[in-house]
Amino acid sequence: MAIAAVLWLCCEAAGQTTQPSADAAVPDQWQQTVQRVADAAGDDTGLRIALADGCSLRKFGADVDADMQSLIDFLAGQTDLGVHAYFYPARTMARDIAADVIASTLVGPRLKHDIALDDPAVANAASAVATQWTQMTLHVDANSPIGVIVLWNSHSDLDEDRRLNFILIKGQRQTDGTFRIAAIYWGDPLL
Repeated sequence: MAIAAVLWLCCEAAGQTTQPSADAAVPDQWQQTVQRVADAAGDDTGLRIALADGCSLRKFGADVDADMQSLIDFLAGQTDLGVHAYFYPARTMARDIAADVIASTLVGPRLKHDIALDDPAVANAASAVATQWTQMTLHVDANSPIGVIVLWNSHSDLDEDRRLNFILIKGQRQTDGTFRIAAIYWGDPLL
């Protein structure tokens, strides 16, 4: 519900209906780098080698950077619903998030219904909002490597609306063609 609320509230305010286009092909190495973040629960060794110097680690809504342990602790309470790597703008991000939620056996039918993007106008608006959300959070340029990890807090006593969490990732392409992570934001973007 969190991303659904963000997408639909922003769509209403912005009134945008841009058409999605095919996202550029993402190298396997960037997808694997984003996957390292999802796999870091309880073990930061693989994650540390993927981070660029000066990587920013921050919880959504925080004004200051967090430490690596805060991210590791957060990941320990989450179950991956989807791990996606893109180049900005990621026009299929909203659809990918919706598909992850709908395909999950952990998520209840009400949230699945709320996040469904069956109407093309809603899907286009959601795409525009996901693009804006990414830009506002990560401050990326065209063709910047980005990633999103869709998470479900399986251990929470919170209601279904508060159990969907996200990790947004900004990458850097190195001179040797490899990728490093420049920024990681996590949590519930509505808190």
